[in-house]
Amino acid sequence: MASLDIDGVSKRYGHYQALDGLSLHVNPGEVMVLLGASGCGKTSLLRMIGGFLQPDAGTISIDGELVASDRVMVPPEKRRLSMVFQSYAVWPHKTVFENLAYGLRLKRMAAAAMRTRIAQALEMVRLGPVAERYPAELSGGQQQRVALARALVLEPRLLLFDEPLSNLDASLREHMRFEIKAMLRELGITGIYVTHDQDEAMVLGDRIAVMAQGRIEQLGTPEQIYHDSRTAYVAGFVGLANMFDASVIGEAGDELLRVSVPGLGEMLARAGQGTRGLGAGQVFIRPESIRFGPGQNTLRGRVIRRTFLGASTDFLVDVGGRQLRIIASSDATDLPGGDEVVVSMRPDRCLFLAS
Repeated sequence: MASLDIDGVSKRYGHYQALDGLSLHVNPGEVMVLLGASGCGKTSLLRMIGGFLQPDAGTISIDGELVASDRVMVPPEKRRLSMVFQSYAVWPHKTVFENLAYGLRLKRMAAAAMRTRIAQALEMVRLGPVAERYPAELSGGQQQRVALARALVLEPRLLLFDEPLSNLDASLREHMRFEIKAMLRELGITGIYVTHDQDEAMVLGDRIAVMAQGRIEQLGTPEQIYHDSRTAYVAGFVGLANMFDASVIGEAGDELLRVSVPGLGEMLARAGQGTRGLGAGQVFIRPESIRFGPGQNTLRGRVIRRTFLGASTDFLVDVGGRQLRIIASSDATDLPGGDEVVVSMRPDRCLFLAS
């Protein structure tokens, strides 16, 4: 286990500011997910941690040891870390065993100790029986596990992941998320995981750093990021959300506000961080937080689309000319049979964020 400290790191490519004074602390044994759209700076930050890119300003330290600044650049092989790439990056002409042995031979490890270490790593990823096969004889998921075993066999202080599941099909990608999560938990390795996939981030991250324009928009647990978004960008980027312009017209106690939403009327909403007094902003309501039937924040509307998705049913409901997206369990007993519906929303699940 190792800690990671990033302090005021910046990087510019010509006129493009990839990272802008970014700071982040990662605890020993923690899995930190860097989540963001393409161009937000997450890959540049990962490359700096890995030793493939030097910052223009700021510092990066692993377990208190300075490994990067504008004047210091410890090479990757001296940082005691491993990386799992998007493209697997396994050698096609080497067997699984030889893929894992390469890095250990560079360390001049004794043959007997090397065989033991490789056997342990392959057992971790459940690939013991395929040690003598070549990558072309393996499935995509098995090749990705070879890449993971090759990283683990070096016993790194940090394990870096550069969108490692993006080339897998949907069902295998979902399966591998849980496999990687369980493995990191078991080994207690500090992990830095880069992805643009929000589901992946939710499953794998102890904490998630949502990035935009070279900065961290919000840092928190998956639950905090999803239910307590601090900015409109985070609320709109992470998961699905109904988003409406609104204005505060008064307080309602217990951190609730009375807000006015054009087309929907007055409703109660929870005050997001930084919201003070009267003012304009936006209300964010997750589709699964809306219920059919009366309750708080009751509205009447008309179903204009039903889509059966198996475990859930996706509804689009017109309310006063505004469209609400609702996702309900397909097994729910209160799903509407006709077009005219009544819906309600718990105030604590309606988040108001000031502009």
